[in-house]
Amino acid sequence: MGQPRVILLELNELSPTLVDRFIGEKRLPAFQQFRAESHVYVSESAERAPYLDPWIQWITVHTGLDYADHQIFHLGDGTKLSRPSLWDLLSDEGRTVWVCGSMNVNYRKPLRGAVLPDPWAIDLVPQPRELGPYYSFTRRQVMEHTNPDAKLRPQDYLAFAQFMASHGLSIRSAVAIARQLAAEKLSKSDVRWKRAVLLDALQMDVFRAVYRKLRPQFATFFSNSTAHFQHMYWRNFEPQLFKVKPGAAEQAAYAGAIRFGYENHDKLVRDTMELAGEDTTVILCTALSQQPCLKYEDVGGKRLYRPRDFVALLKACGVQQSFTTAPVMAEQFQILFESEQDATAAAEQIETVKMGGRRLLAAERNGKDLFCWCINYSDGMDKDGTVEGRGVGFKFSDHLYEMEGLKSGMHHPDGIFWVRLPEREHRVFGDKLPLNRIAPTVLSMYGLRKPEHMPGAPLPGYAPQATKTPGRRAA
Repeated sequence: MGQPRVILLELNELSPTLVDRFIGEKRLPAFQQFRAESHVYVSESAERAPYLDPWIQWITVHTGLDYADHQIFHLGDGTKLSRPSLWDLLSDEGRTVWVCGSMNVNYRKPLRGAVLPDPWAIDLVPQPRELGPYYSFTRRQVMEHTNPDAKLRPQDYLAFAQFMASHGLSIRSAVAIARQLAAEKLSKSDVRWKRAVLLDALQMDVFRAVYRKLRPQFATFFSNSTAHFQHMYWRNFEPQLFKVKPGAAEQAAYAGAIRFGYENHDKLVRDTMELAGEDTTVILCTALSQQPCLKYEDVGGKRLYRPRDFVALLKACGVQQSFTTAPVMAEQFQILFESEQDATAAAEQIETVKMGGRRLLAAERNGKDLFCWCINYSDGMDKDGTVEGRGVGFKFSDHLYEMEGLKSGMHHPDGIFWVRLPEREHRVFGDKLPLNRIAPTVLSMYGLRKPEHMPGAPLPGYAPQATKTPGRRAA
């Protein structure tokens, strides 16, 4: 028997309840097959808000450490992780790994294999470098898809097309792109939101091409599209739950968005099972899930505002220190300074910037960095209002815009964890699975004991011979 192979299919924030519901509606045949051939668990995060965010929980999945131990709070801070992740430990043991888009990661060099960081990563580059054109293009698309002022150059599209042509572009993906562009020109309602699933299709093409080239013993594939749909369109999915009702045009455009996302992920499940073949274990994991977000309904829903240009906004706010910026998710962004003194001075200046007597931006300092976002007020922001601060003044709409839609989905600690072994045994487990037991369980599949720093115990029954503790190889 050859070395064990495992694919960790990471479908961010899918709801166990909705998967069961849509399987019952005969919408998800691949999920139905996968579940029928798997050990079925409901996972549970140890954290609750404000520590219930995917960039926190996925680190737990990958390292076996809860937030209390890993202390990574912000998206983009994964490179500050001090402990090894699954791919580091397996690479150290001589296994080839392929990390495709996993959220908030770090990796140690040298790494035996390939890494494609998530679009929100800061100071992390793909390995090998040939993945760079794909990463740069998709990162820009994900970060700025709501920004009407963000434009890609023709040469960016050309470099991306050339990359995909040599890295697995499928006929199915090319047809999907053509159909989407045609629909955007011909449809009377908004269909641009469906572009998110094109990234899934293209990323699966790249994942498949690199997987077949490397034949890794461990691989991950991450998708965030349905998580985005749930955050933005749960109001349209179950309007009866919400006090703020969507308009007729909005409902016509988005009523099916969440079902569409799950049906798209059904294709990813099918693709992954076909790629895995007979002898590879496939694990479906969501880390957490979502539920309707109703807590802002009494104040008209939660609106989000985002800078048109991060550097221009900060200059307008009077930040004079040398800095770089890194967009994060939705309205959030990071400012990176050369010293803690510069970060402190900038935070003090940002604190003076207000509109109508209320602060415009929140700024949390972490060493030399600031984590910032536009503060959401229940009565919204006056787009034509004047922003003033110490030595500065500008019109709100010159530098910020309101993102479309009201947030209507929020995080829930339960998640999906299904293990499809080569034996295809089906069992359903009643007790919830703590997230910190996942990494030790994956290691056990390779006959490796968990390192001492991992508090969770591996699930029984998955280890061929757990007789070795992983460690760094000698140089």
